[in-house]
Amino acid sequence: MLMKKNNCKTLYAKHYKLNNKFGFSLIELMTVIAIVGIMTSIVVPYYTRNRDSKALSFGIEQIISDIRLVQNYAFSTLEADGSYPVGGYGINFLIDSNEYIIFADQDGNMEYNSGDDIVNTIKLSRGVKVVSLKINGTEDSNGEIDLVFTPPYGKVFIDTQNQISSNFINLEITVSNIIGSKTVTMSSSGLLN
Repeated sequence: MLMKKNNCKTLYAKHYKLNNKFGFSLIELMTVIAIVGIMTSIVVPYYTRNRDSKALSFGIEQIISDIRLVQNYAFSTLEADGSYPVGGYGINFLIDSNEYIIFADQDGNMEYNSGDDIVNTIKLSRGVKVVSLKINGTEDSNGEIDLVFTPPYGKVFIDTQNQISSNFINLEITVSNIIGSKTVTMSSSGLLN
């Protein structure tokens, strides 16, 4: 009988050790939660900053790409609404806007208005918007500028306060988000920086 009683204690002791060996105490669980919390508080701001930085870079690259696209439209035989636009193709930029319009200048006045066909409305990346439009270093007073390329050679017209200028001028388009701002410069000679 002594042997049987001893075996029960041994089984009970083994069972107790087995359960205790694979369990977590409250202190261990709280330690793991604290470590995960600290790691999250380090990683999330870095991730957010990196995402905003990439969105700003993508926004300026998107504008540059679309300016080149519109310039190519002026060289091509692309028709808008069944006919080649008299004034070529252009982009309409607005200050404090997160989008811009690519249009076909049907009436040949070198600016965007209700008689022109909208080719595409481009939305900028999340949180990115146009914050400044400058011509030769001076902020545009009406907050809207049209950049138009005319056929057949893609001559550049930059609209300032509804007065079309064919002199040598520079257009600066600045986009911004939480992280900072970036600027692209377009000259009336067609150079893009």
